[in-house]
Amino acid sequence: MDSTALSDQQPLEDGATAWLRAAALEEKKALDEVRTTLLSEHSHMFRWLSASLLALNGGGAVALLSSEKTDAGFFVWAGIAFLLGITAALLIAVSAQRTSQLAMPKVQMMIGYWLAVSIDAERDEVLEKEITGELLVAHNSGKWSRVYGWLSALSFLAGAIVTGVSAIGVPMDEGLADSLIEQANSR
Repeated sequence: MDSTALSDQQPLEDGATAWLRAAALEEKKALDEVRTTLLSEHSHMFRWLSASLLALNGGGAVALLSSEKTDAGFFVWAGIAFLLGITAALLIAVSAQRTSQLAMPKVQMMIGYWLAVSIDAERDEVLEKEITGELLVAHNSGKWSRVYGWLSALSFLAGAIVTGVSAIGVPMDEGLADSLIEQANSR
């Protein structure tokens, strides 16, 4: 074997460097999967949830408008509840879109970082912590979608209860609890 051919070859990687490169590639693959999940699963779920809550509250509002038995006072409160539910359902989508807009660039940065580590086998722990912190901030902004979701669901529930109480004939001007007790006792 020619001795110059051996000296021209790259030195073999040590075990730690090879391990770091492999680990970085695995981290990049995992982040690619996170990105795919963000784009696919969560967007489907948010569309379904937003549409369902919008349909529930919209259907409640339509039912309220077509009801002939609803007392005027109950009509106003139920209408406010259903409109609040519709608004909150729309805000779910706006909030989810904002969360995705915040998270996607950070996920891309982290993917790029791990790709660079897989090539040069050099980690930057300060940069890792910085990007991870930014990802957590983006993730925490998603709490508003949950808040709006619960607000929409509870608004529908409130509107349905108010409409139902009105439908059984409880007048708005009497004490609600007293009227319900009287009606229950008279049966």
